[in-house]
Amino acid sequence: MDRTMAEDDKQVEFGTLAEQKDEDGYDDRPEDDADDGGNKPENSILYGRDNEIKSLKTIYQSMVNGASEGQRQIVFLAGYSGMGKTSLVQEFVRQVSLPNGHMSEGKMNEGHPRPSFISGKFSQIKTGDPFSALLQALNGYALQLMAFEDEAQSADSERRDEPRRLQKRLAEHDIVRGNHNFQILCETVMPALEDLLPRSFEEKEVDQDTTSTLDTAHSANTHSTCRDINQIKFVFQSAIKAIATAERPMILFIDDLQWSDEASCQLLTELLKDSSLKNVMFIGSYRSNEINFEENDDTPLLGFARLKTELSEGSSSSLPPPHEMDIANLSSDSVAQFIADSLGKTTTDVGSITEAVYSKTLGNAFFVKQALEELKRKNVIYYDVMTFQWHLGDVSGVELHEHISNDVISIFQSKMRALPELLQSTLALVAYTNHTFDLELCYDLVKSNYGGEFNRNLLEQQIELAIDEGLLMRDVSTIGRGSNLYSATFKWAHDRVREAACELVPSGEKRDAFLLELAHSLMRRGEVHKIEWALFTAARHMNSIPRSLTDDIEVTSLNLSVGKLAASKGAFADALVFFNEALRRFDDGTIWREDYYLALELMNCAMESEQAVGNHESALAKASEITTHAKTLRDKKRAHLVSIDSNFEGNHMDYTIWIDKTAVILALYGIDIPTKPTVRQVQVEVMKFNMALRGRTTLCFNKFPVASDEDVITQISVGVATLRRAVVATRNYLVAILSYRLLRIALAKKIITEDLTAVVFGLTFIFRKLQKYKNVFSFGNVGETLMTRFPSMQNDTVFVLNKLGLVGVRSYQVHYRDTIEPCLEIHKFLLARGITDYAMACGMQGIFALLVSSVPLNEVVKSKLQHFQDIAANFGRDTFVVVFSLLRQFLYNLEGGESAAAVSTELNGHAFNEEEVQNNPAFEGPTRKMNNREISMARLHLAVYFDDRDVMETMLARLQDLPVFDICVSRQHFRVSFMGIASLILKKKNPKHADWAKKSISFFEKLAKAGSPNAVPVLACMKALDSPSVGAFDEAITVAAGTGLINMSALMSERCALWLMEKHQVAGTCGLWISTNDDGEDSQINSEIQEYIRNAFWFYHGWGAMSKCSALKSRYKFLDVRLHDKPPSSIATIRRISNWHSDPNPSTKDSLASDIRTKACTLPAPQESKP
Repeated sequence: MDRTMAEDDKQVEFGTLAEQKDEDGYDDRPEDDADDGGNKPENSILYGRDNEIKSLKTIYQSMVNGASEGQRQIVFLAGYSGMGKTSLVQEFVRQVSLPNGHMSEGKMNEGHPRPSFISGKFSQIKTGDPFSALLQALNGYALQLMAFEDEAQSADSERRDEPRRLQKRLAEHDIVRGNHNFQILCETVMPALEDLLPRSFEEKEVDQDTTSTLDTAHSANTHSTCRDINQIKFVFQSAIKAIATAERPMILFIDDLQWSDEASCQLLTELLKDSSLKNVMFIGSYRSNEINFEENDDTPLLGFARLKTELSEGSSSSLPPPHEMDIANLSSDSVAQFIADSLGKTTTDVGSITEAVYSKTLGNAFFVKQALEELKRKNVIYYDVMTFQWHLGDVSGVELHEHISNDVISIFQSKMRALPELLQSTLALVAYTNHTFDLELCYDLVKSNYGGEFNRNLLEQQIELAIDEGLLMRDVSTIGRGSNLYSATFKWAHDRVREAACELVPSGEKRDAFLLELAHSLMRRGEVHKIEWALFTAARHMNSIPRSLTDDIEVTSLNLSVGKLAASKGAFADALVFFNEALRRFDDGTIWREDYYLALELMNCAMESEQAVGNHESALAKASEITTHAKTLRDKKRAHLVSIDSNFEGNHMDYTIWIDKTAVILALYGIDIPTKPTVRQVQVEVMKFNMALRGRTTLCFNKFPVASDEDVITQISVGVATLRRAVVATRNYLVAILSYRLLRIALAKKIITEDLTAVVFGLTFIFRKLQKYKNVFSFGNVGETLMTRFPSMQNDTVFVLNKLGLVGVRSYQVHYRDTIEPCLEIHKFLLARGITDYAMACGMQGIFALLVSSVPLNEVVKSKLQHFQDIAANFGRDTFVVVFSLLRQFLYNLEGGESAAAVSTELNGHAFNEEEVQNNPAFEGPTRKMNNREISMARLHLAVYFDDRDVMETMLARLQDLPVFDICVSRQHFRVSFMGIASLILKKKNPKHADWAKKSISFFEKLAKAGSPNAVPVLACMKALDSPSVGAFDEAITVAAGTGLINMSALMSERCALWLMEKHQVAGTCGLWISTNDDGEDSQINSEIQEYIRNAFWFYHGWGAMSKCSALKSRYKFLDVRLHDKPPSSIATIRRISNWHSDPNPSTKDSLASDIRTKACTLPAPQESKP
């Protein structure tokens, strides 16, 4: 027989679980038989699902015990309503949660980890509350942990300590009480975290809200700040990763995905596409007959349809593809066995009942059970209290068919109409609210909407009756949080039960009146207790009622409030539903006359939401309406800001169209700009700015007060919005003119605003391109000081982007190694806020800073590169994937070993394949050019290190047309330094390289003159190559070693030896063997060359470039007999270089190195210089 039953359930002979008593309540059965009968044909055994259970357990086992290293697994369960999808998952979880979860073919591994089961469900009656199922799942998990923590006397210390372990894991993912990530998590998908994590003493002293746990879980957010959905994605992923561990894997079950909202699907898509997600088995169920997976131009895929398609078709090769299981009807044999077990009969005894039930239900598991209960309720089958057995009445097969309703809804309606009036009213009321509810909510709604008399005790009895009748269930996530029924929450036994309860209210005018009264009750409760779902539900009901029954201003205000709540969670698509519903009530524009400020706020919010979801044409249309009706320029500000951005995006960055429209907007604020600026106009603007300074320096801005005049603040903010788009469009003349114009406004008013920081760093960007580094440093100092004037903005995204600009400036002023941590911190911050491109660029800046700092080539560097590569892959940033993977291969080639390429100067190895990337059709146009640039840079470095002049020629030819400037400072250093070195090496044989040699020397000379410590060693190396001498090379080696650039010391040591060989023509042209027995001057030269080669070897060795060391040993045979076991330190090498040349003071070069370190580590003070 194909049925699933746990070992500890096999003693239930008939599957009837409830006690049976006679009319007087007396049960005359023996005690050991008292639980074997039942006045209901109940059965908790799962029938006909052995194969599905086995498949689910196999998938789970492959995750926890297989070779996949805990990689996430996805299972989609498809089937009609009532097929038993939820019961299947619950039985599967029960079995794998046993100490030795069994499979049909033997047991799972001893000591397999017990999972954390987290489940949520989307509701057919959509309230509009974003993330409802995810919130239900994570909140339920948090409440369970709090219940474990309350079990002070529990012997299960592992469960009791789980909240503290979770707190530690959350902290590892930067989710701690009070920080930004914690706040986002509490406001969106896990409000109960506020109660789970321990409070400080001061927080405990604050009076707590008296609302119930459920109310707190949905508390309304009073602020209107709009969250970026990417911020929520990042924090949600971090929370899931903190919960799921190898010791306690997570089974995340989300039911009824066909009713999911767009924002929830975005969160789930990003989570399940994350290759770093481990120990999570996601199970999603959906009704296959209620979802359409076919896409066309008129109906693009949205919500769950897009989620499933993206995961199925776009799954990474490194991730297991989703598993799909179709849950079909039960077979007639399974139905027969279910009925037989429920009634304590054989399948032969119940043949007629089986035939009637199966013909009506076609094997739908839920329908089968309800049909059996209906037969019992109509006394077609009955329980004999004398014999303790079930009996079939004297009815024919035809009559059996007539006694079974044609659908489940009819069964439940029939059942509910037999209930007390109070219970019917209660069920109807809560059916139109939330999927889960508590007794306090029932009491409030019944008190407001029920006309009869009742009290709390009577209502409690009615709820217990609904549970006994199988209509409601206790929510297991709240069990253990109190013994009082009022501390528990309840949910519907099935969606069909809820649908039947909704039908208790007749459609038409009666239902409209019912929903109107209910909506007002929910509004009051939502506003008083700050319950978000109550407000969302009230808005939905108000919107479904004919307009003639409602007050337009009231409904519009409600839609505006809940729309702003949705936008605050990043669910802009859901927010637009409410905003547009409100706007439809005033198609004729009368709202501007009836309530001007309500209309202004509603239109602004709708416009900004349209822009957020990428509907730029709709956003511009709403902006146009606002500017037509708004009374003041200040009221038009938000519309103008959206117009500036949406005109840019909506016109596909067509600069001509954008600048013409933007210039008109700026003119309204007193900012006149040329649409086609020239160099002359830039010079005039600079002159006017210098005149406005009146002999002061740029540091005078630091002494001005913060602006309080709203008109000035608006003027500057509109100008800065334009400035940002001009930077993206690389219109440097416009950037310069607009920046100086805004600074002149601030000088004239003698004020500063937070937006001026962006203006200042915009100018540093321009001066970097012009290589005017003193001006870069001057304005950088101003920007840094301005940032300290706005401490409240330190967690603001714009503030951190300005901080990124400051790191770019400071990268010229301090050692690159000192910028690595700030870059990684900003990367982390921006990634958490969904600014992925900037975050990845910041990570790239940090990685190149690692490389140009000459840090040891070890696992730390490679692990960081792998980390960034994984993040880029998860977010679909293929260009960054190319950068990080080729840099990994670059390191492998230097280190040597199995992961290195066969040819050291090629990038075809374990981590990267140049040929595949070059031939990838996904990379076209600018993307292909960028990939070629990154590949050529890395190969040029390798060619210089391995002295492959042919590859140097090829790579320089590829890079020849690139400008010196690069927006990424550390990458600029990485590229320009070695383009200069390679050009200097080759320029004697090929004069065409002299131009780049000159450019690179000029670049580093300007930086060194401005005080950049990073330029000094590179400039010394270039001068040694440009005008070679032993002294010049020694100085380059010493300066590089003194600033920690061991790779440059190695390279200069080797280049000096090669130069000496070429100069003295020692041992032919290749230098394969240098004699150690020659006499006279040649012997002295040979000895000197060998010492340079030997020191180059040890420098490379200390750096970790073992492949290069092998190449040196292969080329110079004397290294085999001259090497010692212990490599010398860098300082010892410098001393030895001093001794070779008979320096009377061996510490001279030590002092020089120390002096270089001192100068390089000293930041220049803010300069009182004029721009």
